[in-house]
Amino acid sequence: EIAAHGWKHQRPLTMSSDEFDMDITMTKNELEQIVGQEIVGYRAPCFSLNRELLGKLEEAGFLYDSSKIDFSTHPLYGGIDITDFKYLDKNIYSKNEFFEFEVSTLPLFGKSIPISGGGYLRIFPWVIMKKLISSFCMNHNFFVLYIHPFELSTKLDPILPPSISWPTKKRFSIGRKDVETKVNRLIKLLKIFDFEFVTFSELRNKFKNN
Repeated sequence: EIAAHGWKHQRPLTMSSDEFDMDITMTKNELEQIVGQEIVGYRAPCFSLNRELLGKLEEAGFLYDSSKIDFSTHPLYGGIDITDFKYLDKNIYSKNEFFEFEVSTLPLFGKSIPISGGGYLRIFPWVIMKKLISSFCMNHNFFVLYIHPFELSTKLDPILPPSISWPTKKRFSIGRKDVETKVNRLIKLLKIFDFEFVTFSELRNKFKNN
């Protein structure tokens, strides 16, 4: 399933309301022309979204979002107030026809630890991620998995813009040669817990029709 992730990967919370409207409209229209089907899903770059911008997604014709993450200690992440949404299942919420799929985290020592993949899967040793994800899967029936395309690329040393800081460049490169192996191990682990892959749209339709 193809969904939207922004026009230039700019964090929405750094945009004005009008700029965000333009960003999601351009992204949605361009993707729909490319793939020849309606684009109904969105995730904000760096999970940078709030309640006001979430409402704009629904106004623009999106049917679901997956930008909510319980990890307030990250300086770039946003916070989405969904107290007016209906709780359907752990990390799955809806209001009217619009759904929010919260990214999976695991409570640990009083804090929420991201375990959904991406940079966390790439940087942390597999033995740690395996333990955390296994603990999560034993008590949940819904796990969000995401991975960045560059993390699966065979081009290990792309040229980054000069404006990118050294720590960011370093973080970008750590663990990339092991990502494919970790993803395969993760898939095998999820199968052990009888998980199966579904799209957000499939999951939305399941809950909407029940």
